[in-house]
Amino acid sequence: MDALCLGLGMKFCSKCNTKKNETDFHKCKNSKDGLTYYCKECNSKSARDWAKNNPEKNRAKTKKYYQKHPEYWKENWKKQYEKDPEINRQRCRNWKKNNPEQHRQWAIDNPEKVRASRRKYFHKRRLMEKDTDIDVEYLIYLQEQSEFCPLCGKKMINTDYPYHPDQRQLDHIIPLSIGGKHLKNNIRYLCGSCNNHRPRKGQDLKPEYLMKN
Repeated sequence: MDALCLGLGMKFCSKCNTKKNETDFHKCKNSKDGLTYYCKECNSKSARDWAKNNPEKNRAKTKKYYQKHPEYWKENWKKQYEKDPEINRQRCRNWKKNNPEQHRQWAIDNPEKVRASRRKYFHKRRLMEKDTDIDVEYLIYLQEQSEFCPLCGKKMINTDYPYHPDQRQLDHIIPLSIGGKHLKNNIRYLCGSCNNHRPRKGQDLKPEYLMKN
């Protein structure tokens, strides 16, 4: 089959038995025509199946390749982040949530990176809050008017303990992180529990959570 296709820019994939263009095959020095026997699509599927069936070997193989080619991986991650930063941020949040001990240890081992990250975060917030129509008097007025949490109906309290679930906390309806403004029509007070469990994209909590809470 392959011999009939030589010189015509076509080749048969021995996996899916389909006649395809030579550009649909990877290069291979060990084959007679210089191309792999499987097309790129079949190669990718075989690789995914192998990785799924051999998770430990796949992790070891990936780790070994990462150690051998660190610059390639850095460049690859940079391109992925620029393409869709929100997916990568979510991946990092999931890793922190699933590996709290490792994340805590990383923070202990890398204090300079932690401080730099916090400086960058608070600097960004200060810039966002620069153009505002909110003053101290308005915040005091809003605090006096906000006795109950508008999401769950729980009575809020003022406390110095930052993680108290009933603590009155200032919330941006459209978060600053996705373009919200620090303006009167975009702020409210929520209880600590609702504020800390709100999705980062700004949606309000689901009814199931409010019923449990």
